[in-house]
Amino acid sequence: MRILTPIMKWILIVMMLIVVMAGTGLTVFADAGNLQVRQELFTPSMPKGDQAENFDQTIVRSRYVNINFSLLDNAVQSEAILLNLYDDVLLSAILERKELIKPDGYAWIGHLQDVEFSQVILVVSGGQMAGNISSPLGHYQIRFSGNQTHAVYTIDQSAFPEEQPSISIESSPGTSPQITATSDLCTAIDVMVVWTPAARTAAGGITAIQNLVNLAVQETNQSYINSNMTQRIRLAFMQEVAYAESGDFATDLTRLKNPSDGFIDNVHSLRNTYYADMVSMFTEGTQYCGIGYLMFNVSPAFESNAFTVIARNCATGNYSFAHELGHNQGARHDWYMDTSTTPYAYAHGYVNTVKRWRTIMAYNDQCQALGYYCPKVPYWSNPGIIYSGDPMGVPSGSFHPADNHLTLNNTCNTAANFRDKPDSPAAFNKINPSNGATNISSSITLSWGSSSGATGFEYCYDTSNDSACSGSWISAAANTSVALSGLLGGTTYYWQVRATNSDAITYANNSTWWSFSTKSTSQVRSYLPLVQADN
Repeated sequence: MRILTPIMKWILIVMMLIVVMAGTGLTVFADAGNLQVRQELFTPSMPKGDQAENFDQTIVRSRYVNINFSLLDNAVQSEAILLNLYDDVLLSAILERKELIKPDGYAWIGHLQDVEFSQVILVVSGGQMAGNISSPLGHYQIRFSGNQTHAVYTIDQSAFPEEQPSISIESSPGTSPQITATSDLCTAIDVMVVWTPAARTAAGGITAIQNLVNLAVQETNQSYINSNMTQRIRLAFMQEVAYAESGDFATDLTRLKNPSDGFIDNVHSLRNTYYADMVSMFTEGTQYCGIGYLMFNVSPAFESNAFTVIARNCATGNYSFAHELGHNQGARHDWYMDTSTTPYAYAHGYVNTVKRWRTIMAYNDQCQALGYYCPKVPYWSNPGIIYSGDPMGVPSGSFHPADNHLTLNNTCNTAANFRDKPDSPAAFNKINPSNGATNISSSITLSWGSSSGATGFEYCYDTSNDSACSGSWISAAANTSVALSGLLGGTTYYWQVRATNSDAITYANNSTWWSFSTKSTSQVRSYLPLVQADN
């Protein structure tokens, strides 16, 4: 009789569990002698209804899946989820953080377990997902494919078109604006994204393209984090525009920029309404991956040129959204493609031809001339970051310096103030009558303190204790008091004041409503005869 050793028993148990759990959506992991059973994020699906196959040239492998969204909804920091992309591709992803996104979703952001220089970004909203998995192991996408089904794609980065060479714009000489308490900082560069009907249709609908826009924003911010950069972008607004694409990226960019040529001129009023520092339009064009204006003279005057056009399928994964925004901030291509030295000699992307990789602003041409392809990584040139044993740039002062990290750190304050968003009115408090006051006359004066940044005040009073204005807000102009008369006697009133400006509203006392009660207008007295009672 053969006796099983402990290790043989262990292997047998694991094999039996794998057989038992086949098809259950559960996976067995052996970790330091402990069995762990984890749920998988995807379950196989089949095309439904009129789903069309995606013939994007960058896709080399795909499968349809359903998604267990509860795994993402309930995930906590440092928790792992299983990305069973295919039967033979099983990856473990670790959650680093969650970010809320517009209009009503979140971004799950993390990395692959034990895979250096990897990142996982999964945007979830409206019952759909748009996700990217980027690592030295490969590049994968999850996209909505219609009829409550998603698709997993393996992406060949080399099949993306290049971005079109940037268009250099000479702005009026100027320096970065002085940063004040009311100026926008580098952590708040507001970007508005619009898209064409063709892009929305190809993405799979409104929710699908909104998720793609949010994915582009999150992926771009993650690239800044990867490269130890100061700046962050935030989505100021997103909307579809009624524009029939010309088929030429330069033409589309010119029309996007021009405020009065009869093509999508409403973009400019939207930009002003939402204080967008930069504007990007997603199209379904295939001519290039993107095009944008280059700020080679750092100046607030460049604001009228802060526009880019992006091919929808290149916006993420190929980092074209980040690339073109980089041009708007003065970032150039690698030295092989561009030998200019403005706005800084080091404002260049970087190519490592030995290890075969390149940063976000670099082209593949130098590698192609050597007979191979260099994948683009989600990093900006930065000599202070080590990637696969090599620095990701060349310091300033060296031959062919490359440091886009420093370039964007230098220009971010200028870009963040192309549209200076007004601050909300400052906090303030109500004064009279005091909260809970009683025996108040039917004619009183409501008063409150001043609020810095306010251009006016509005007040409301009613008899409903629901912390809401049941009637209408009444303008007090710029006054800090208002006289009321004709109040009902013996009644409790609830009141609130709010400070306003062109952009925001601030409620008094941190939005807490106050009350006061009026005194009765008459008192009823009864005079009863005195009657002597028995005893």
